Amino acid sequence: MTFNLGDIMEASVVHTYADVGDVTNVFQFQKTDIPAQTDQQAIDDILQILESIYTIIAASITVLQVLKEVRLRKVNTNEVFGGFPMPTYAGGTSVNDSLAPGVAALTYFSTGQSRVVLKKYWGVFNEQVSTSAGKPGTGIQADLASIVTLLLTPQAGANGIWQYGHYKPLITTFVEPTGGVVSELWAYQRRRKRGVGS
Repeated sequence: MTFNLGDIMEASVVHTYADVGDVTNVFQFQKTDIPAQTDQQAIDDILQILESIYTIIAASITVLQVLKEVRLRKVNTNEVFGGFPMPTYAGGTSVNDSLAPGVAALTYFSTGQSRVVLKKYWGVFNEQVSTSAGKPGTGIQADLASIVTLLLTPQAGANGIWQYGHYKPLITTFVEPTGGVVSELWAYQRRRKRGVGS
């Protein structure tokens, strides 16, 4: 099978936190260049892009958060490829005390569609990235701003070019972000218990 212009890959990045719950972040990327790719080439590209994202914040993520797998699915055909590791990223590397597992940084993206906002939650981070006022510090905000820029920009993998966004079935359109913001406040993300929902 192949990936062609307009095809969409969904990636669910699944971490385990302290071996008691899952931390999952779902991304969708659309192929935006013409040359066809094999499934394996598309898989390799997406894993490389995700590695670029998580490498930016790995040193701020608690070592208690370990990458379990990246689950990949072709949205157009609902073909499931299975779970994969990233090339080198395996989870957080910070040995400092972690924030509560529900505390997350929030980035959100405007789109050209009315009332369609893409959101991404990040964590679990160590306590050092939070200020004495209980807000995300300037360092982690700068790192997240780098991720926002990356997600707004078409990403060239080794085999093709991909754009972050989200497929909306009701309008059969892949919605691309037009701008991105890093929240100045911590958000809350409910963590899944082991064996529930993933």
